[in-house]
Amino acid sequence: MKNSYYTEPTFDLETVRQQLTDSEWELVAPCFKTGGQLRASKPDPKANLGQSSYIWRMIVFDVSPNPKHQCMPVTADWDIRPPAYENFPGDHNYQKRLALTRDILDPIADKVCKCLPPERRAGLIRWGRALGMLP
Repeated sequence: MKNSYYTEPTFDLETVRQQLTDSEWELVAPCFKTGGQLRASKPDPKANLGQSSYIWRMIVFDVSPNPKHQCMPVTADWDIRPPAYENFPGDHNYQKRLALTRDILDPIADKVCKCLPPERRAGLIRWGRALGMLP
């Protein structure tokens, strides 16, 4: 039997949807199963030029109780493909991806995460404790 502790959290998708623009919702919707449960694995990186995969990774890092999602998401932006970031400033693709994630994708993931109360955000609690910010 599957341990329910590792079950991905369920969101009220109507609440999530109200926090986002239509274009933001297009990037976020693939991160969820029908019924609002967060997917256990990332969406197809080919969809939305990898932007949905990035957003999913940021969300699971913040909310998932699954140990597989507890590591720092340092390579999450590698799924993002051009032309998603071509119009952002920077001399190198890395700088352009960083601008896209910082200015556009991270704020979207933050909006989604804030739809869960802090006590249901396992990653927030886990890293808060690790960094000495929570008891």
